[in-house]
Amino acid sequence: MLKNQPDILFTTTEMLNRKLSSGFDQHIFGIREDHKPPLFVLLDEVHIYNGINGAHVAYVLRRWRSLVKKYNHSHVGIQFVGLSATLPNPQHFFSQLVGVPENSCKYITPNRDDMTDEGIEYNLVLRGDPFSSTALLSTSVQTAMLLGRMLDPLNQSVSKGAYGSKIFGFTDKLDVINRWFHIEKDAEEVKTLSQYRDWDVLKEKAPALVRTREQQSNSGQIWGLAKKIDRFGLQNPMKIDITSSQYKGVDTRAKFVVATSTLEVGYNDPDVGAVIQHKAPRNLASFLQRKGRAGRRRGMRPWTVVVTSAYGRDRYVYDYPEQLFSPILPDLSLPIRNVYIQRIQAGFTVMDYFASKLKQRGLESPIWNILSPKYSQYKAERKILADCTIRILDGTDKDFIIYVQSALQLDGVALDRILWTPPRSIMFDLLPNLLNHLKMDWGRTLGREDTLPHSPLQGYVPRNLFSSLEVNELLLIVNNDPKNEHYQALQQGIMEFSPGNVSKRYAKAHRTTEAHWLPVPLTDDTISVNGEEITGILLKHIMREEESIPVYLPQQYKLSQIPKELSDRTTGFLDWDVEIVPRNEADEEIGSKIKLLSNSALASFLDRIDLFTSNEHQTVTFTRFASEVKSEIKYKDGTSERKTYLFREGQRKSAIGFQVEVDALAFTMRRLPLEQISTSQNWKRLLAELRPRFYLDILQKDPVLSGQLSVFEIEWLWQICLSSTIATAVSKQFSLEEAVDYYRKHIKSISVRALDVIFQATVVKAEEDGEQEQTDEAKLYERLLSYLETDSIMKHFIFYLDVLYKDITNYGIFYSWIEERTHATIAACIQRAIEQLLPDVDTQDLIIDINDNQVWLSETDSGGMGVISGIASAIRNEPRLFEELFSKAVDECPRSEIAKSLSAIIKEFDNDELYDTFTTIRRSTNLDEQKEQLELLQKQLSDRGITPKRELIVSLTTKLLNRNSNEMTDDLMRDLQELWRQEEKRLGCKIDVRVFIVACLRLDDYKDRIDTIISDLYPGGNFDEKQRFILIETLLWSDCNDSCPECLNLYSPYQSFAKPSRLLLKSLLVPTTIIIDSHEPKWGELLIDCLKKGKQARVITLFENMEECQRMLMNIIQTPIDFEYEFYYPYIAGVRSSGTNWLFDVRVREVTHA
Repeated sequence: MLKNQPDILFTTTEMLNRKLSSGFDQHIFGIREDHKPPLFVLLDEVHIYNGINGAHVAYVLRRWRSLVKKYNHSHVGIQFVGLSATLPNPQHFFSQLVGVPENSCKYITPNRDDMTDEGIEYNLVLRGDPFSSTALLSTSVQTAMLLGRMLDPLNQSVSKGAYGSKIFGFTDKLDVINRWFHIEKDAEEVKTLSQYRDWDVLKEKAPALVRTREQQSNSGQIWGLAKKIDRFGLQNPMKIDITSSQYKGVDTRAKFVVATSTLEVGYNDPDVGAVIQHKAPRNLASFLQRKGRAGRRRGMRPWTVVVTSAYGRDRYVYDYPEQLFSPILPDLSLPIRNVYIQRIQAGFTVMDYFASKLKQRGLESPIWNILSPKYSQYKAERKILADCTIRILDGTDKDFIIYVQSALQLDGVALDRILWTPPRSIMFDLLPNLLNHLKMDWGRTLGREDTLPHSPLQGYVPRNLFSSLEVNELLLIVNNDPKNEHYQALQQGIMEFSPGNVSKRYAKAHRTTEAHWLPVPLTDDTISVNGEEITGILLKHIMREEESIPVYLPQQYKLSQIPKELSDRTTGFLDWDVEIVPRNEADEEIGSKIKLLSNSALASFLDRIDLFTSNEHQTVTFTRFASEVKSEIKYKDGTSERKTYLFREGQRKSAIGFQVEVDALAFTMRRLPLEQISTSQNWKRLLAELRPRFYLDILQKDPVLSGQLSVFEIEWLWQICLSSTIATAVSKQFSLEEAVDYYRKHIKSISVRALDVIFQATVVKAEEDGEQEQTDEAKLYERLLSYLETDSIMKHFIFYLDVLYKDITNYGIFYSWIEERTHATIAACIQRAIEQLLPDVDTQDLIIDINDNQVWLSETDSGGMGVISGIASAIRNEPRLFEELFSKAVDECPRSEIAKSLSAIIKEFDNDELYDTFTTIRRSTNLDEQKEQLELLQKQLSDRGITPKRELIVSLTTKLLNRNSNEMTDDLMRDLQELWRQEEKRLGCKIDVRVFIVACLRLDDYKDRIDTIISDLYPGGNFDEKQRFILIETLLWSDCNDSCPECLNLYSPYQSFAKPSRLLLKSLLVPTTIIIDSHEPKWGELLIDCLKKGKQARVITLFENMEECQRMLMNIIQTPIDFEYEFYYPYIAGVRSSGTNWLFDVRVREVTHA
C-alpha cells in the first residue's frame, strides 16, 4: 500500500488517529499532494460513536479532513456515509460526527409504504427461580441447552429455514462469559446432560424415576418435541465456542457461541436463529443490535430470550418486557464542546502540526516515537521540533494557531480556552513543558531507559485514543507465572479482585475448572496490605473514630488458583469509605458558589451549590478506601460461611484504596423539618408507602439477623412474613393488627404456603429409600423452613411486624431512616434533572456520593473531563430550567403515567365501540388488519381523553390485546385491580404485586375464576399454583409513587443508597405550585389571584370539560396581570395528560416565583 494506494481501505479510528501524524505512511489516507484523496468515507454502525469516545472520533475526522484539504487544495470535498439501524436522530447526530451543517446531511430510509410486513419473531423474558440457590447462569445454560435443540440441526433444514440452526449468547463481563462457556462446555461436551431430558435414555439409566414421568413432564423436564425435531439431538452434545476480546474469531461449526459486545455488530451469520441475553442489557441500542444477529434470512422466525434474576433492574425488565423489545431510544448527542476532549485533541493536533513541519524538511520519522522518551535515536528531529516550539511560543510562527483552529473547527472562545487557560493549556503548559523535555532529552541517564515512558506527550494525550488521560494500573500476576501477567485499570482491578472474590476473567477456555482469587486465610480474619499477595505503597493516613488509619495504594496482586474444595461462586466485597477534601495546596477552603434564583423553590432544601474545577486550580481530593472485606466462602459440598476480614499492616488496622483529584459539584442540603412530616396532607398515603420498606430495612439493620443470615435470606423471610400477613388480612378481612396476631399463632402453615407460591418453587423431596439426592433447591427449602422454626430468628421478624400498623414515628431510627431516603431522593432528582438539562452528558461518567448533608457529583478521572464544568455552566445559564426539571423529576414518572392510562382504559370496557375494537384486534391474524385496527383504537382513545402515546400502545398490546385475552380475563383484570386498590386503602399499607397475588390465591372466588380461565385456555391440562401465580401476574400492573428505573435510579460502585421516594420528598417540601381544580366554582378567579401573588399554578380538568377549561384559559392569558404595580401576561408553560385528567401549568414569565 505504500507504493500503490488502495482503491478501498479498511481501517479503525485508532489507526486513523495515529497515521494523521505519521509522515511515512499518511499518504495511504490521502494526505499528500500527489495522492488523490478518497471520494467516500463509509462509517458502519455509527451509533457506537456516542459519548466521550464518539466526540474523540468526531475530532479525528475533523483533523483528517483538515489535512486532506491542506494537501489537496483543488479537492471539492469528501462524501461521508453512515450506516445504523438504531439512530433516533440521524441527521443531527451525523452532522455533529463529521463536522458539517445539519442541512448538508440527508437521511435515507425507506418510507413506511415501501416496507412489507411479514414473518414473526418470538421474544421471551425468563426469570431464574429466586428460590433456587443455584446461580442465574444455570438458567442461561439450560435455556441454551433446550433452545439449541428446538432449532434446526446443523446442516439439516427441518423447518425449511424458518427457525435457523445456531444461537448467539451475549453477556457483558469477561468473568461471566468465561463462567458461562465453562459451565456450558461441561454440560454439553463432558456430561451431555441433555440426554436426561430424553425419556428413552432416562428410563434406561434411572429406572427408579419411571414412576415420576407425569410429574417430570408437567415440570418441563421431558423434551419430547426436541426429540421429534432431531431423533438423537438430546443424546449428542452441541459444539460450543467463545468470542471475546480474549478469544478472537468464530468457529462456524459451533452450534452455540457465547460472546461479549465483540459480536454485537459487524458479524453476520445467516444461520443464527436465536439470541440469548444473560441479565438485563445495559444499553437498549446495543441490545437491539444483539437481537438483530438472529433472523438475517428473510422468512426466518428468530427467537430472543432474556434471562433475568428476580432483583433490581432484572425484575423491572421481567415486569415490563415491552420497554425492552419495543423501546423508545433516547436521542444521541456528542459532547463535542467538552473542554477535556478539546484539550486532548489539541495535543494530537500539535503532533499533526509537528509531523507536517518535519515533512517539509524531508523527514518522515514517526512522530509518536519522536515524542516518546523511550526512543533515543531521534536527536536531529527533536532539535528541529525544539526550534519549532520556540518559534510558536515567541509568536514567530503565525501558522500554528490558525492550523489548530482550522483542524478542530473551534470558535474564538473555545480556541482561546485551550491555548491559554488551565489546565493543560497549549501555550502555557504543553509546549513549554515539551520544550524543556526536548532540550534535556527527558533527563536521560545511562541505564535508565527502561524506566522512561513509551507514549508521547504523557499527561496531555492518552496512550490510546479512547483511554483515560491518567491511567493508574494494577499488575495482576496469575499463579506466579511471568508469562501470565496482566495490567488492569486500578479501580476496576481493585473491585473485581477484592480479597476472597473468585473470578474467571483470566481463566483459559479449555480449563473448565480454572478460577482465580486473591487468597484470604480460611482460619484467620486478617489480610496483610503488604504481604505475599498484595504489594502496595503508603498513600496517606485518615482519621476514623479517633484512630489514624494508614491507606495503601495497591500496585500488585498475586492471584492464584482457588483450592479444590472451594466453589468458584465464592464472593468478596470491599466495604468502601471515602474522605472528601475540598482544599488547595495552601490548605485553604476553595470552591465557587453557584447562586440559586432569589426565592428559588430549591432554596427550601438546598443551602448552596459549590463548584470545584481544575480550570480555577480548585479540585477536590477523593480518597476512597476500604478497611474491611465481607466475604462468603462457599464450598463444593454446599456449605458456606460468611466472614469479615480486616486489613492489617503488622498489628495495626490499615486499609487499601486510591486517591483522585477531580472536578466536582457539592450540593449542600438544609435540614428539613422531618418531625413535622406527620402533619403533611400526604401523610396517610405516604405512611402506606413507607411501612413495608421500613419493615425490610429495620430487619436488614438488626445486628442479630445480619450476623446469621445473608441479605437475600433476610429479604426472602421478609417477603414470606409480609405476604403471609397481608394474605391473612385480605382473605379473612382482618385488620393488620388482627392478621399479625393470627399469623403468630399459625406461623409455619401460613409461611410454607406463602413460600411455595411467591417464589413459584417446585421442590422434589428426597425419596425415602435415599436413591435420589436432595437438590440445592431442596436444601435451601429446608434451610428456610428451619429458619421459620427457629424462635431466635423468627421472633425478630414477628416483633417488627407491628410497624405495619403501629405509629412508626415512635421507632428510634425512623427519622434518621427517612432522612437517608430524603437525601437519596434529592440526589436522584439532581441526577435526573442534569440528564434532562444536558442530554449529551452521560451521568455514568460521574460518581455520586452522599456524605452527611452533602450530595457530591465528581468526575472519574483527574485533569478535568469537562463534564462538571459543563453542568455548572448550564445551571448558571438556565437556573429556572434546572429548577423546573428538578420539580419534574419529583412529580412525574413515565411508568406511573402508563399505569394511570391503563387503569382508565379498563374502566371503558363497558363501551361497546371500544370493546369491539379490542375484540377485533385480538382475533386478527392479518398484519394489515391489525395495523388498521390499532390506528382506529388510537383514535378512539384520543376521543376519550387518553393520549395514545407509543409507550402506552406497546403496554396496551402486551397487557390487554394478546390473543389469550377475552371477556373473562378482562373482567378478572378489572376486579383484581379494584380489589388491590381497595385493600391498600383499607389496610393503610402498600401491597407489592407479588404479595397481592399470594393474597388472591387465598380467595376461593378468585381462585375458581382463575382455574376456569386456565382450563379454558388448556382444556384437560394439569395446572398448579405456579400457573395461577403467573396468570394473575400478567393481569396486573404497578403504579410508581416511590421510584423505579424509569424515574429515579441511584447507583455508585462505592456506596449503597437508601431507596429514593418521590412521595416522601413531596410531603416534606412546601408546595411551589398551587393546584386548582376546574370543577371548583370560580376557579378562574382563584387562578388569577394565585398569579397575582407571583405563584405558579396547575389547573386540572377532566377530558369532558376540556373545551370549557381551554376557553377560560385563553381569556386569562390574554388579560394582563397586575403584579406589584406592573402588568404582565400569563402563559401556559406546559400541558400533559394523566389518565383522563389534563394538567395545564400556568405562569407569569417575568415574575420570579416564590
